[in-house]
Order: sequence, then C-alpha cells, then structure tokens
Amino acid sequence: MLLEEPYKKSYIEELQSYLQNGFDEQILFPKIDSLFNFIKNDYFADTLKMYSNEQIVQNLEEKVGLVPGLKSFIANRKKSVTTQLDSLITSTKDKNNLSNSPDFQLFQNYPNPFNPITTISFELKKANHIILDVYDMNGRKIVALINREQKAGQYSVTFDATGLASGVYLFNLNVAGKFKKTGKMILIH
Repeated sequence: MLLEEPYKKSYIEELQSYLQNGFDEQILFPKIDSLFNFIKNDYFADTLKMYSNEQIVQNLEEKVGLVPGLKSFIANRKKSVTTQLDSLITSTKDKNNLSNSPDFQLFQNYPNPFNPITTISFELKKANHIILDVYDMNGRKIVALINREQKAGQYSVTFDATGLASGVYLFNLNVAGKFKKTGKMILIH
C-alpha cells in the first residue's frame, strides 16, 4: 500500500496526527500522573501487590527489572515512530505542508500542543480572498482570524486561546471559495 501515493499520504497524515494529537509526552505524562494519583492510595494499601510502593513509583519513570518505565517507553516509542515516519517522507516541506493545492500552502501551527498562543502560517502563490477561521470539535466557529483579500506571499497569524477550554481545535483556510484545508491543533492548560 505504501507504494501507492494516495495511501502513503493518508498513512503519513494519520501517523503525524497521532504523534501530534495523542501519543505525545505533553499530553500523556500529565494523564499518567493524574491517573496514578487517583489509584495511588488504593495501590499502596493493597497487601497482595506484586511490586513495592517504591518500585511502582520508580516504574512510572524508569525500568524496574524487565518492565520498562511507562514514561520512558512513551518517549522512546515516539522517537522510533518519528524516525520511521521521517524515512517515508521525502522532504521537510511535505512533512509540514497540510495542503496540496497549487494556489496555496497551509502549514501546521507552531507550537502544537500550545498554551495559550500559537502561530498559523500559510503561503499564497497568487492574490486571493482568504478566510481563516478556528472551530471547536463540534464545528462551532470560535473566531474568524482573517477574511480579506491577500497578496501573494507568506503569512503568519497568531491565535490566542486565552479563555478557551483545553482540547482539540481546527483551523480552516478557505482560498477564493475554491480550495479549503483544515489542520488540527491542541490547546493544553
């Protein structure tokens, strides 16, 4: 399937989305800590547990015996998948470009995840009327960042999510009503 360009592209986009929006230390480590704090007292009180209290706390970060540390496993797995993914991508431009239109390029916001400010960048090959909006996952428009004629060139727009809840948001670039591209971004407080 990876020999067929549409399948390869779809596969790469899914892996990139997974790495950015789910399998990420900034997302998972706080969840691990929160879940551990939720069960810690019950685990420590358990008289039939396999590992000591010190071992289970240690194993959150590092290897205990043959059991890899949960957080180090996540970090190492992400590096491994990223390396494998990079070998599938022929250029950095392909890696960061969310669009394949000849008229424009939309790039992944940076940083992502963010708190509370991020930058959305795009490039226009020729002058066009553009609309750049941010939506929540329910499709409700949060803010219109741009709605005007733009000359050809590269642009960056700052999105300030102060006051918004943590979660996944979508940014949508509409060029001349003909071309649309959407990217995902994650707000973490």
